[in-house]
Amino acid sequence: MKKRFYFFAAVGMISILSTGCGTVDTRSTVEQMTNARVAVETAEKMDAKAYASQDLRHAQDALAIARDAYANQAFERAFDFSKKATIYALVAKAKTEQKKSEEKLVEVKQQLAKVRALTETYMKPAVPTMSVVPTVPVVPASQTNPASSSGQPTPTATTPVEVKP
Repeated sequence: MKKRFYFFAAVGMISILSTGCGTVDTRSTVEQMTNARVAVETAEKMDAKAYASQDLRHAQDALAIARDAYANQAFERAFDFSKKATIYALVAKAKTEQKKSEEKLVEVKQQLAKVRALTETYMKPAVPTMSVVPTVPVVPASQTNPASSSGQPTPTATTPVEVKP
C-alpha cells in the first residue's frame, strides 16, 4: 500500500513540475511569432516561391497555425509553430540563395568562355616568327683561292677573316 502511495505521489510531482517548467509566456510567444513573420516575409521578398516553394509553403502554413493558436490563447502551440515557421523560412531563404548563386556561376562561366574565345581570336600573332637561325657555311682557311696570284688565301664571303696584330 505504501509503495502505491509513493508511486502516485512521484507521478503527481513529476507532472506538476513538468507542467510548470514547460509554460511559455505571452511575451516570448509574441517575439517568436514576430521573428517567424519577418523570416517568412524575407523569404518571400527573395522570390523563394520560385526556388524553394515547398519550404516557403510550410513556413507560411506554420505561421498561420501559430496565429490561430495565439488567437485561441494556446501560447505554447503558437510558440512551437512559430519556431517551425522560422526554421522553414530560413531553409527556404538558404535554398533560394544557393540556387541563385548557382545560376550566377553558370552565367559567369559562359561569359568567361566568350572572353577566352575572343582573346584567342584577336591575340594571335599576325606574322609567324622563325625559330631557326640560318647558318652560313664556312670554308677552312687552308684552302686557297685559285684566282689569287700570291698563293695566299684571300678572304671570301664564305671564309673566315684572320686578323693579325
